[in-house]
Amino acid sequence: GTRGGAAAVMQFDSSTGRVRFAGVGNIVASLCDGDGVRGMPSHPGIVGVQFRKAQPFDFADAAGKLLVMHSDGLQSRWNLRDHPGLLSRHPR
Repeated sequence: GTRGGAAAVMQFDSSTGRVRFAGVGNIVASLCDGDGVRGMPSHPGIVGVQFRKAQPFDFADAAGKLLVMHSDGLQSRWNLRDHPGLLSRHPR
């Protein structure tokens, strides 16, 4: 494998409920609610070394959803059902 940096930036507009997300490298991001999990794409590459331009992606229906972001330290095939009560937790 290779070593290098990965990064992600998420912007939430509380007035519209819209999320803008951009990620580079081994970053996983998902919007979760009672209906399921929606993955947010990240671009392949290494921050500062090997990637072109990080294109942001917009998600219009993010208000009230749980955002889960992680790098390769967690398994990318996690399951929300394995974490009962997570959706009802306050983000404090």
